[in-house]
Amino acid sequence: MIDKGIVGARALVVEDESMVGLLMEDLLREVGVNPVGTAWSVQQAIALLDMAPVDLVVLDVNIAGESVEPVAEELQRRGIPFIFVTGFGIERVPEAFRNRPVLTKPVEEEDLRNALQAALEADRSDS
Repeated sequence: MIDKGIVGARALVVEDESMVGLLMEDLLREVGVNPVGTAWSVQQAIALLDMAPVDLVVLDVNIAGESVEPVAEELQRRGIPFIFVTGFGIERVPEAFRNRPVLTKPVEEEDLRNALQAALEADRSDS
C-alpha cells in the first residue's frame, strides 16, 4: 500500500555505501517516492540541495566517519523534512535531532513509509 501523503515526493539519499544507497533508492520507489539521487558526502549533500528540488531527505547518521549534523542543520534551516538511518543506534544521532524519525538498517519498506510520513506530518505541524 502506498501512502498518498508521500507519493510523488522527491527524496535525496545521503549515504556513503553505494550498495546501500541504491537499495534505499529502490525502497523509496516502492513506497511511491521519487529519488533524485544519492549524495556520498556531507559536502555533496549540501551542494545537491541547491541543484535539485527536494521534498524529503534520508540521512545516514555517519558518512565516511563524518557526522551528518551539518546537513541536518541545513535541512532544518530550509524546512525540508528528513529522517535518519543508522546501523548503530539512536545514540549516534546528533542530540539536537533525536526527535526526528530514526530507522535501523536494514530498513523495511513499511518502516520507511511510516518514517517518511511522520517526517512530513511533523514538518507540516511546525509550519
